Amino acid sequence: MTPILRTTELIDIDKITALNCMSNPFPWSDRLIKESILNRVSWVLESTSNDSDDGKVVAWLVASSICGQSELELVLVDKAERRNGYAESLLLVWKQWALEHQHDELQLEVRESNNGAIRLYKKMGFEEVGRRKNYYTNDSGKEAACLMSLFLK
Repeated sequence: MTPILRTTELIDIDKITALNCMSNPFPWSDRLIKESILNRVSWVLESTSNDSDDGKVVAWLVASSICGQSELELVLVDKAERRNGYAESLLLVWKQWALEHQHDELQLEVRESNNGAIRLYKKMGFEEVGRRKNYYTNDSGKEAACLMSLFLK
């Protein structure tokens, strides 16, 4: 069944926290998730089953917005649901939202080792505009953050 795309609501916090714990190698705090839902733009993809009205959040995207720019804060997809186009669907919704709000640019940063995400971002038109050396901690030490932008105008 195709998940339902909708704006995130505060009642989603427990589902997003569960997704974050299971699918994020460097999970956000519960406080940060709550602040993001309250103060940023975000969307979820929620799967529903015939057995229950209570769906499962299989993907979440949150972005900040200031001065005509919007920055991707986090996109999460359930490990069991990856490679189904959910991240791309959320990114397209974010892009459409930015266009409707007359933003000039979308920005993000991604671990240099996250080749799948980098391929997706480039497919969507993002370009690498810089790097932050030794920005992220990983199992073997540090790695760079690739800074990427998509110019809308």
